[in-house]
Amino acid sequence: MGRLKDLGTLLYAGAMLPVLAWSVRHRQGLHRKLMRPLLSGPYQGTVVRDIQEVVYEYERGELSNEAFITRVNQRMCDAVENGELDDWLNQPVGPDENRDIVLARCLGYAPLRWWYLKVHYMARDNVHGLHAHRNVLSTQVVASGSLHVREFDLEGSLDENPTRLRLRRDAVVGAVNGFITTDDVCNVHGFEPVETPAVRFQFYLRGHTGVKAMLRPRRGRLYVHPEGEPATDGAVTATLGEPGKAGES
Repeated sequence: MGRLKDLGTLLYAGAMLPVLAWSVRHRQGLHRKLMRPLLSGPYQGTVVRDIQEVVYEYERGELSNEAFITRVNQRMCDAVENGELDDWLNQPVGPDENRDIVLARCLGYAPLRWWYLKVHYMARDNVHGLHAHRNVLSTQVVASGSLHVREFDLEGSLDENPTRLRLRRDAVVGAVNGFITTDDVCNVHGFEPVETPAVRFQFYLRGHTGVKAMLRPRRGRLYVHPEGEPATDGAVTATLGEPGKAGES
């Protein structure tokens, strides 16, 4: 049933593509009406509406990639701090259980573009090794617990192996704080819970880099292995490893 629904959503998005492409930049009131069949998920709180408003600013060219995802991150931090997500963040999940919950998604709101809003329960041993991303703007908010986070800016290219990174942060991030990823700012990161399970509140948008990038074979995660410790200025060479598994973002 889920796949049939997704197919129907994609067919609708395809049929409405020209007017969606125009209205997302020029007539947001019209776009809000047209995108209703594209918006799904069990959570319909105001944070979904507010994120879509930031998406409109981004689509109008008023925000850079970094400014866009930073704005989304701040709104998500506020939602956690204000208790807007309490019903979802306090689910009965066991300490050794990993669970991914899609709260809301907007599939095909513009040509080949979509976004997701998720909650991810992480068991204490759920380690996410260092990995790079293609074609994604994402942010994670630590809703509970804490994560040891390592972040690197991508100074080389994911089309060359080895590539070049520069350390941005190596620290413990607690609630309620977050971190971002764009195609070059903090593009490489890894994280793991510290001492106790943790809960991540996650958003990502795909498709912003166009059709050519969408067709590249390594669209999602690409695991990265630094060659030694970063120099005093944070610079380090890294080899590219295997793509992530299906469903990893």
